[in-house]
Amino acid sequence: MLTRIDLRDFKCFPLLKLPLRPLTLLSGANASGKSSVIQALVLLHQAMREHEWSSNILLNGNTMEFLRAVHTGDGLVQVLPIVVAALSAAEDSLLLIENPEANLHPAGQAHMGEFLAEVAAAGVQVILETHSDHVLNGIRRAVKQSIWFIRYLRGRRPGS
Repeated sequence: MLTRIDLRDFKCFPLLKLPLRPLTLLSGANASGKSSVIQALVLLHQAMREHEWSSNILLNGNTMEFLRAVHTGDGLVQVLPIVVAALSAAEDSLLLIENPEANLHPAGQAHMGEFLAEVAAAGVQVILETHSDHVLNGIRRAVKQSIWFIRYLRGRRPGS
């Protein structure tokens, strides 16, 4: 698992030391650098995959393949690759997700947050960039439910 990303003079960051956890939520105002963190990790992945550790770094590589289903709503088209990637990710792997809320109803956004929290709880490190308070609330609900369930299993009353 990645525990920290350090960026120096990368896009808007003169220096960034960002701690990473099993579920890292990047949220904030536009142009605050959320996508830049994701882009730095994708760039690192490309460099590792292409063995480009010298002065050459591949900036326009083929790290992602986008698939579009026909005759489906935009929400399903956006959600399906996230669900497939999350469910096929091995334990201790890293899953980068940008704006999972795109074209989803607020209730769907909250469910996406809950789902991604469960993915992280299953051992996949999730780094998530979002503008949605609904995704954040879904994560918060999943974490609260997990804490309640753990207390229940340990024989403690919820709220005690």
